[in-house]
Amino acid sequence: MDVSITAWLEDGSHKYIINHGLVGNIGTSSKAEDIPEVVKDAHRMMSSGELEQAINHLQNAGFQVEQVNWWKDGVLGKEASWMEKPPSGY
Repeated sequence: MDVSITAWLEDGSHKYIINHGLVGNIGTSSKAEDIPEVVKDAHRMMSSGELEQAINHLQNAGFQVEQVNWWKDGVLGKEASWMEKPPSGY
């Protein structure tokens, strides 16, 4: 089971998809040096199983969290509020 967060800066200038395996910058370069440290920090937190902390970290830095999705075997499971507990197996 995997989880992804879609988050964007409040001014709409940058949008990111963050999951355990990668961080993608939607619409612009995805080179590591172009990704803000706060997004890299959130990725590290997610990779350690700290989903709620990752989301709080993004929000405290001015990001809007658009959605959280659960994935299993590459198939989208459900869209969830970030306040919901992860399904078993996360």
